[in-house]
Parts: sequence; C-alpha cells; structure tokens
Amino acid sequence: MENGKSEILSVARRLVGYAKEKERKVSEKEVNLLWEEVELRAEAGRKSLLRKRIRMTIIASTAAAACICAVVVGSRMNADNLDEPLAELAKCAEATDGVGRKTLLVMPGMNGIEIDEQDADIIWSDNGTVSVNTISINQPSDEGFSKIIVPKGKRARLTLADGTHLWVNSGSRVIFPGSFAENHREIYVEGEVYMDVFHNESSPFTVQSGNFRVKVLGTSFNISAYPGENRSSVVLVGGKVNIADESGNEVQMAPGQIVKVKNGSIGAPEKVDVEPYVSWVRNTLVCRNESLETVFRKLNLAYDREFVLGPGVSALEVSGKLNLKDSLEDVLHTISFAAPIYYENSEGKIYVYKD
Repeated sequence: MENGKSEILSVARRLVGYAKEKERKVSEKEVNLLWEEVELRAEAGRKSLLRKRIRMTIIASTAAAACICAVVVGSRMNADNLDEPLAELAKCAEATDGVGRKTLLVMPGMNGIEIDEQDADIIWSDNGTVSVNTISINQPSDEGFSKIIVPKGKRARLTLADGTHLWVNSGSRVIFPGSFAENHREIYVEGEVYMDVFHNESSPFTVQSGNFRVKVLGTSFNISAYPGENRSSVVLVGGKVNIADESGNEVQMAPGQIVKVKNGSIGAPEKVDVEPYVSWVRNTLVCRNESLETVFRKLNLAYDREFVLGPGVSALEVSGKLNLKDSLEDVLHTISFAAPIYYENSEGKIYVYKD
C-alpha cells in the first residue's frame, strides 16, 4: 500500500514538473482529473470499516446544565425577550462548556447526554419526543433552551421542532428552544452550521452569532463564526436573508453570494462559488486555489489533530477535493500529491514541511 502511494506521488510530481518545464500552467480540469485518479487509487486499497453499534451514555448534570436551567426555565422565547435570554445563555454556556471528545446534548430539566458516535442525528418532534440516533427520549419540558455541543472530530444533524434542519460542523454549538413562539423563531450559533430553514412567513427565523445576526423566512445558507477567529461569513445557497451587525449596518443577500464579517463589521455581498463553503455537509472538502493554512485549519476541526506548519507551507495553494470520511493518513497523502510537502508525526502533533 505504501509503495503504491509513493509511486503515485512520484508520477504526480513528475507531471507537475514537466508542466513547469514547458512553462505551461496546469488547468483546473487537469488538477481535478489528477485528484480523482488519486482518490480511485486510494479507494482501491482501503479496507472497509465496520459500523460500530450506536452507544449513548447518560451522564450527570454539569455546571453547564445547571446554568441553562437557572437562566431559562419558565421563559419561552418570544419577540419581546429574545435577545437578553440568548445573550445571557451564550455567555453562561461559554464559561462552562468543557472540551470533550463526545457530542453533548443538554436539555432543561434533565441530565446531559453524551453521544459516542462520530455523527449524531437528533430530531425534535412536535409531540415532545426527542430522537437521538434512533433512541427516543421524552423531553421533560419544551420550556426554555437546549444546547448541543459538537467537539472537534464529530458532527451532528439537528432537526428542530418546526422542521428546520441544521448540519452542525466540528467544534460548534447551537442553543435553541424546544418549541418556538408563534410569531418568531430564534437560535444561537457558534462555529459552523448549514441550515435549511422551514418556510413560515408569519414566523421569521433569526440566527444570532457573536456580533451579528441573520434574518430569514425560509432558505438554505451556511454560517461560519468560530470563536477566536476575527473572520466570519454567511453564504447563501437559496432564498433571501438579511444580515445586521451591532452597529446597525444591514445588507440583503441573493443566492450565490457571501458576506464576510470582520471585527464585528459586515462587508458588501460578493458573488462566490458556494460549493467549497457547503461541501463539508457531504463529508467533502472542496478546494479552489485554497491556501494550505485554511486547509489544515479545517482538517484540525474534522480530525481533531494539531498541525504545525513549517516555513512556506501556509502560502501554498491547492485545488481539488478531499473525502473527510477517509483516514487522516489518506487525506495527507492526497494533499502531498497536489503540493510539494511532506509530514511527520511527533509527540501527538503533525509537522508539515515544504519539500
């Protein structure tokens, strides 16, 4: 297997070297064809993995669970008190959220639920039942807020009581109610979430995230707002949304546009290819002249591994696609086909160097 990968790597690099010698730029089509060939080779030598039996553990209430109950019990979301409870809850949750290796679901009035599996599927029904990876749980109360925390290396799909679907990426959390008010729906997002919002003209949907908010009626969009990063973005796939920041600036987006938020200020909508921003929902990382700094930042979230980039690595760019269901070893080999890099494992970290 290793000899085969080395041979493919050698051939790929010779092809790129030949193109450089001829002073010819390798086209995007050629790059994609090469990546597809690489993926086929890797897939041929990959062993199928047995799906592990779903296992879920009920754990004792943590300080985070107690904080949620203290802030929101008896307070249903409505148009008059939306901002204050969500803002206080978000601050409280930020102070008490631990860094675990399992997805955590916290509901008011009951203990937290740890989910072992890499992918969690959580469905809120309108009859008060919550399904967690096909296991049904009776929701003690639809009053107040629940919270899902997805650590690095995990992902979750969440269906809210109104039929809205959320795909929650690694390193993210969402705060939401068991049931919405009749005339307004609002949730809090931190990290990255792709949303398909159920259309209801009489009950607009608002997403709060740090220092900006997104208002929608019914649409599909991706929001990325990881803590600690001074860059956030909203990418609209379909429908119409308004984005507002704390300074009162507001812009309206059309499908196929991105709005970037930097240091709390929203920029003007820009036309963009949405695929690289939403492909993670299908367990694929699509790159269009993407810097390796960005690629490895995303791989850190997907695989929960720390990467240390050597001089000159961050600025290198790649195009193609990566299968995030593959092993990290296979993904790193694939990247090395498209960029002149090599890597080493040392003391739990992966060091990446320019060839």
